[in-house]
Amino acid sequence: MPTKDTTRLTDQQWIDGTVKKMMALDEGLGDEDLKEFVTDLAARPNWRALSPEDAATKAFGELEPPEAR
Repeated sequence: MPTKDTTRLTDQQWIDGTVKKMMALDEGLGDEDLKEFVTDLAARPNWRALSPEDAATKAFGELEPPEAR
C-alpha cells in the first residue's frame, strides 16, 4: 500500500495538519496544549513518518482512557 511522503511537509505544516485533524475529531481539545503535545510528537521519527491525518487518529486514540475504548 503506498504511503504519503510526509518528508515533503515542513515540521510546521505537519504540526498544523495534525492539530487541525485532532480538533476536528474533538472540538473540546485545547489549542495551545494540543500544539505542545503535537510538537513533541513531531520530534519522534516514528510519529513524523505518519501523515498528519494518521498521526491525529493514532494520537487521539491514545488520549482516550482505556475504559472508553
